[in-house]
Amino acid sequence: MARLPNLDHFHLLDAEFVYEPSDDTFLLCDAIQNEKKLIDSLLGRCDGIPTILEVGSGSGCVITFTTILLRNLGYNNILSMATDINPKAIAMTQKTAKSNGVSVEAVV
Repeated sequence: MARLPNLDHFHLLDAEFVYEPSDDTFLLCDAIQNEKKLIDSLLGRCDGIPTILEVGSGSGCVITFTTILLRNLGYNNILSMATDINPKAIAMTQKTAKSNGVSVEAVV
């Protein structure tokens, strides 16, 4: 079971510029967790590198959670990408990924 990413680096002042993880963030992570068997089944049929993309990554919680989940399922070679129109959100996404030991390519 994947755990929610460590967000200790996210401070109250950051929420002024970056979407703070909230109920919808945690519900989406729960939904992804609940569908891990389906996700594993679909990825198992694909050739190449498993690739995931989050549009509007904000804090980076969801993309980091999903990357950790896939790694826990045995997908060690994952291309995780995130995008956001907010450069501060991209920086936070990269901090979240790094703080949790995963790699996410994040671009504005």
